[in-house]
Amino acid sequence: MCNKLTVLARDDASHTIAQCEQGTIHIFWVRAAIFLHPDDLLPLLALLQCWQPGHEATESDGFIIVRQANGLFQLWCNDAELRMSETELYGLAHLLWQVARRLDLLADDVSSRAQRGLTMYRRLTSVPERPECRN
Repeated sequence: MCNKLTVLARDDASHTIAQCEQGTIHIFWVRAAIFLHPDDLLPLLALLQCWQPGHEATESDGFIIVRQANGLFQLWCNDAELRMSETELYGLAHLLWQVARRLDLLADDVSSRAQRGLTMYRRLTSVPERPECRN
């Protein structure tokens, strides 16, 4: 059970990303919350970076973005779902980027990340490469 949350990024009262004492990433989005293992943070960020407005669906590493008929989007994180607008998708990507920077997951020194025991799917820099996405 989580007893202490450290806020890592927030854009307003309804969009917050925090981390508990066990390391779990907590994404609070309006009235919903999803919980991620820290190793899932970069794959989710990579998916949001490869998503393009014309795509009906984009998926990678257990995450899926699906455009609904009403123009909103479903973001599936394994079995959990968040519904959001296109603007909110961009906002989530921005918040995740802030979190990754704050947690030093975007450091250029690969050996320092390995020493901290972080599982990295890819090396991200200030200009990330687009990951392979399935549409």
